[in-house]
Amino acid sequence: MALSANSYGTVAELEVMVRHLLDGASAFDGSTVPTLTEVETIIDRVSGVLNTALSNVGFSVPVSDATAVLACDDFVIKWSMRELRNAYPHLGISDQKETKDGSLWQSAHKFVSLNKKAFQNLGESVGDPSSDGLSFTALDTRDNRSDPVNTSREQPKFWRGQFDS
Repeated sequence: MALSANSYGTVAELEVMVRHLLDGASAFDGSTVPTLTEVETIIDRVSGVLNTALSNVGFSVPVSDATAVLACDDFVIKWSMRELRNAYPHLGISDQKETKDGSLWQSAHKFVSLNKKAFQNLGESVGDPSSDGLSFTALDTRDNRSDPVNTSREQPKFWRGQFDS
């Protein structure tokens, strides 16, 4: 198995942070605890949660700007370490300081909301801007509409000039 194309971070980056888990091995593989497949699954899942949060605010995923990717890599590797700690508490991964970040989902949404403007400034594309669905027709009277009395289409409750006397 390999990491998904939409994932952030690498197994090698995570190995650097949890080298003591390798128990003398040079890298995660099928015989380490956790196995390479389990580590890749954790990275993919954390990346999936982050991509969902990014998509929720309109970003195209995965992000492509090098700086934004580095920020996402950092988030995913740190949360992958926490997930390893939760999955394998007997292996001695310790988080010296208690985090107040809440759940992975909450942290991903907080991370994205704090970095949204920065990512946009870096040139990340927003797939569905907040103005989607809004349009200005520039029609100043109801009579200028092509369908002012077509009841098969939704009609506005009020229109300009309706109460003019």
